[in-house]
Amino acid sequence: MGRDFRKRTRLRGVALVLFFGTSLLLVGVAAFFLLAHTPSLSSRPRNLAAEARAAWQAGDRESAKRLFREVLGREPGNREALKGLARIAIEEGKPHEAIPHLSTLLKQDPRDYDAAKELARAYAGAGLPDAAIAAWLSAAQLKKDDPLPWKEAGKLALASGDRSMALSYLATASGLDPKDRELLDLMAEAARPAAKNDPFRTGLAATARRRQDPGVGLPRVAHPLESIYASRRGTVPGHR
Repeated sequence: MGRDFRKRTRLRGVALVLFFGTSLLLVGVAAFFLLAHTPSLSSRPRNLAAEARAAWQAGDRESAKRLFREVLGREPGNREALKGLARIAIEEGKPHEAIPHLSTLLKQDPRDYDAAKELARAYAGAGLPDAAIAAWLSAAQLKKDDPLPWKEAGKLALASGDRSMALSYLATASGLDPKDRELLDLMAEAARPAAKNDPFRTGLAATARRRQDPGVGLPRVAHPLESIYASRRGTVPGHR
């Protein structure tokens, strides 16, 4: 009897060991498969655009630019990255670097009024007044009740010495915003006879150059005084 009891006790002990061992083995296998199929933090897809925004807001422009460029590398034409790079370039006083990004935005969406305005400002900041005027005139076609594009085009034309075109642009802006007294002052300046040493750039050739596409696929905008310039030369537009 005693021998049978000890034998049964040993068998129960072996059974318990096997039970717990098997349970631990199953738990370990389950944990292994769970971890194997759970993405680690390093393997999860990063939200690069969000990281770029955060870096930009924190004042770390270099990191923001690097991350925005990485976004473009993975997703060419990403509008958020293009806008971010353009704005950072303008903030850094490098408008020439913003021009390609803004041009791409306009090619993607020719109705993007904000991008059109920023492109015009970038051209002006880069010292390209003719391209800036063309960009402002194109922007004016996107929002015809906004006097800003006409006003800015007029200011640029006046600064370039093209008083006739400046007066035309400024008069158009004043018609949209008669209460803007600055426009009246600018128009008076444009109407004042040019001094002898003022650059005089009116004429059909200068006007034609200004109408040229500045390389960003902007729509052609006819100048309102084209027929007047043609008549001064004794020609009619479209005829020899």
